[in-house]
Amino acid sequence: MDQKLEEVIQKLNSLYKLKRYKQVISWCDKHLKKYPNNFKIRIDKADALFQLKRYDDLLRWCDTCLKKSANELFFMRLEAEALFGLKRYEEAVKKCDTCLEKHPTSSQIIRLKANALFKLERYDSVIEWCDEHLRKNPDDAEFNAIRQEAINKKQAISSKD
Repeated sequence: MDQKLEEVIQKLNSLYKLKRYKQVISWCDKHLKKYPNNFKIRIDKADALFQLKRYDDLLRWCDTCLKKSANELFFMRLEAEALFGLKRYEEAVKKCDTCLEKHPTSSQIIRLKANALFKLERYDSVIEWCDEHLRKNPDDAEFNAIRQEAINKKQAISSKD
């Protein structure tokens, strides 16, 4: 890595630690002109957009990045996260499925899909999805909690009928 690029990365790291996400984006935009294929700079910009909840911008940025490297799980996951943040849960589930075809063990995607299914009130699907994950990871407290909440919601709906 050349000296100038190292300085850029150090500055990005400092800004990120300080949670100056708008400055991170500006810094990335400035230096992507010189280093358009630098993965770290592209990731930092995407993550800063995510932190600022600029989901529409994040979707566009991830699309741009995926055109350069289509199998990058990071950008695929952030696309799904952006769709979830925009409350486009059906699209988030589909994006999760696409991610899981290429990266079937990604726990972040697995959790995101469960949460999107929950938001869609597909409690049977949430329970099935959690059961599948829990067979491989029986001690996953978060999935046990999501599963139990789905069961509780399903029972509450049944008791109203």
